[in-house]
Amino acid sequence: MAFEVGLPEAYDVMSAHCVAKNTPRLDTIDDASQDDLVLMRKARTWLHLLVMGHILHVDAGDLPAFRFRGAARRSRILLESPCSNDMDLYLFSQVELNALRANIYNSLSQCADADEEDIMEMVRDAKIDIEVWFNDWARIYEQRRPQMPWLQPNLIVQRHWADSMALCRAVRASGVENVRAMSQTQKTILLMAKASLRQHLEVILMEPRHYLSGLRFAMDFVWAKNAFCFLLLLKLSLLLPDDGDQQSNKDLVEKGRILLGELRNANGGRGEGSKASASSLYLQLVQASIEKYHHALQKDGGTRTGEPSLPTTIQMEQSRVDGQTELESFVPEQFVFEWDFPGLTLFSSPLTETGWLDDFLAGGLDSNDELYGMGWASVDFSF
Repeated sequence: MAFEVGLPEAYDVMSAHCVAKNTPRLDTIDDASQDDLVLMRKARTWLHLLVMGHILHVDAGDLPAFRFRGAARRSRILLESPCSNDMDLYLFSQVELNALRANIYNSLSQCADADEEDIMEMVRDAKIDIEVWFNDWARIYEQRRPQMPWLQPNLIVQRHWADSMALCRAVRASGVENVRAMSQTQKTILLMAKASLRQHLEVILMEPRHYLSGLRFAMDFVWAKNAFCFLLLLKLSLLLPDDGDQQSNKDLVEKGRILLGELRNANGGRGEGSKASASSLYLQLVQASIEKYHHALQKDGGTRTGEPSLPTTIQMEQSRVDGQTELESFVPEQFVFEWDFPGLTLFSSPLTETGWLDDFLAGGLDSNDELYGMGWASVDFSF
């Protein structure tokens, strides 16, 4: 239908009008003809369809529905039209970003047999392209000074979202999901993804009025990706913990509760008894994620206190593993059947059946080969 009503042609014609050398520059929308206004509406509709097509291709696993003729950044020329407005700044930046994400997705999907050096090169290229996109649009926003304060935070959020998903797709391309079986390069990529996800959370909590408050008007995809980013951050924080930084993990619980409160406000304050909706469902997923993560931290904290007997300590270690596994195995069906976000199926499993006990024993030995001060090194086991 888009082709039948001439949406692609309207975009081409409008672009041509903006670059025509013999066309005088018009300064206000009042100077634009009715035909130009109609063409601009059609061009916007076409670009919205392109954005949705790329999102469904990259984030939902659908086949590509539409394809650009030429570079996506050409859409910037429409900003020269007197018909353009501040919302076009958001739309055109999304057009470019999602076309870029589609290219990154296609490149990483074809590197199953690539070695780690090639994958790291793709990762570097992806991060550079995303950074160039971000810097370009940050300058455009600064020059045009739009009257919408949420545009700048949104741009930063989109940057971290694109970064983290590209990094997780690079790891997915390797085919390894067990973190313990990963190479150091793969773990480094995941650590970069964790850092991007943490920055993603920091930005949306820094000025919730400028980002989260607008979610009440957002489509399901926006709710889904925000819930997913937080859940993935929690999972990566358990799989790849910061050395000795327990406070950082506890802070995530508090920030998660703040996020949950802001999301509830954006959802109109509806509770569990209100009519089921996509936003309410993703709210429940965020709440469940916080509870499981907090439970895992409590299990882990219990193994670090006191000097219990050996059988009790083994039970506590197994309890800690069970608590972590509870979050690792939390893969909501929405992120399996509706969306194809990468990273949520990552897990940490010993490479041998008794690996957790091996780790426990290795961790319990001090420099004198003493296990929890019980003097095992001095015991004579000869019979």
